[in-house]
Amino acid sequence: MTLAAWVVLALPLDVANTKVDGGLRIDVIWQILYTTIAVFCIAVIPFAIFYYESEDPDSNKSQLMSALKWTVLSTFVSLFFTFMMWAFLGEAEVPIAQLSSNMLIDLKDDSYPHVCSNPAVRARARAGFARKPRARALA
Repeated sequence: MTLAAWVVLALPLDVANTKVDGGLRIDVIWQILYTTIAVFCIAVIPFAIFYYESEDPDSNKSQLMSALKWTVLSTFVSLFFTFMMWAFLGEAEVPIAQLSSNMLIDLKDDSYPHVCSNPAVRARARAGFARKPRARALA
């Protein structure tokens, strides 16, 4: 929970540091947080689960060694499948359609009714969307 809170609170820290040129190396902080999350997901949490599950009062095997063995095995299996997916599926082709137009539309001109058929919206467009901002009351 603390790690999740650090990640959530790092975003406002990043924004504040950028606005005032705070001098913190935010990229290093993000790398530390993401590396810590990866270590927790790959090693710490599986170890805790395997340690808890390997408790057997009838066995002479060490609970710690059993948990380490299964953690290492699951880590290698996960890394193997991750590498295989990256090697064979690590590329994606996303088709991109580029649209362009050299036609400029003047919303104040009534000769383009297809732009918007709502008369109220067209009237506001003719007026230039001139609105005065509302004053907010401070509580």
